Amino acid sequence: MAIEPGKQFAEYNPETMDWTKNEDLLTPGDSEAPDWDEHYNKSFRWGYIPKENWTGPEEDWDKGQAGLVANFGDDFTEWDDAIDHPQVQEWKNDWAERWKTIPAYKQNQILAAVNATNNQA
Repeated sequence: MAIEPGKQFAEYNPETMDWTKNEDLLTPGDSEAPDWDEHYNKSFRWGYIPKENWTGPEEDWDKGQAGLVANFGDDFTEWDDAIDHPQVQEWKNDWAERWKTIPAYKQNQILAAVNATNNQA
């Protein structure tokens, strides 16, 4: 069951999900990776980053860049799915190990979305 567009299940907690509040959250977390097949496109997904969401220097934006997004709101449903991107396929094939490189704030976002999705089932 995929999440309905526009439906927000997870609640955002800035204390654990905003690295600007705590720069320690930029280091990788030590939680276990959620099952890709069970949670992809429900709780997290890779999407092509729209220019208006790009946070780097404007000249570095490229329409082919993918970003990892958790299900908190419109970005989750509005970003075009990047499952076809070669780097995303590499992540999928080695998800448990790649998960260990994701900053804690993003892991916390994804795990909150996973928990919310599981509670909706």
